[in-house]
Amino acid sequence: MPLVKKQDKENQISVGFNMPESLNTDVKNYCEWAGVPTGLFYVTAIEFLLKKDKEWQRYLKHIENF
Repeated sequence: MPLVKKQDKENQISVGFNMPESLNTDVKNYCEWAGVPTGLFYVTAIEFLLKKDKEWQRYLKHIENF
């Protein structure tokens, strides 16, 4: 079962970046297999990283207290 699932639309912006060709191939193959657009893959991966990074969560709580 794919970890990436379709989501509701929100205001979107366009971003561009470089990555290793082999990683790009893996992402494209995953997205084809999961039936999701590559952009959704990146958004989901970033959201997952920000949610699971404990240091980032501590930092957010710290700045909320100011």
